[in-house]
Amino acid sequence: MIIKSTGLAILIIGLSSFLACRSGIDVPLFFEGHRQTHFVPAEQVNDWPSDDFRLTDVSVDRDSLMTSVEYGGGCESHEFNLIAGDRFYGEEENTVDIIISHNSHDDPCEALLRRTITFDLEPIQERYRENYSGRAGVIQLNLKTEDGQFLLTYSFL
Repeated sequence: MIIKSTGLAILIIGLSSFLACRSGIDVPLFFEGHRQTHFVPAEQVNDWPSDDFRLTDVSVDRDSLMTSVEYGGGCESHEFNLIAGDRFYGEEENTVDIIISHNSHDDPCEALLRRTITFDLEPIQERYRENYSGRAGVIQLNLKTEDGQFLLTYSFL
């Protein structure tokens, strides 16, 4: 009888924990829509608000910024956006500051979630072409995160 009671107690606790993070509707755990690039004044890039997340991998593949992230959640949808400075700088005027912004929508749950997120780099390319007469080029993406800074090369024709 003790074994049955213990098993029932574990089942009830497990089910209660699961339901505590659910709001009664089926909420996607990750925003699957278009990931936007927002241009802001260059001096405000680092001021863009963002909830906690950890960048575990990042690379450039053609016109995409490929990222792997980890974050806490499980009850609400999460949105990630690419924030880019509105002007280029550096010796060759081809460097732009970028950050990844995370909106957790005040998700109270704490499950460790891992996702691969792809950002379209073409809006940054278009901004570069507007500034430099439509020429092909190489852009240095200066990605700043809580864990450090990454300088990534984005080449296009």
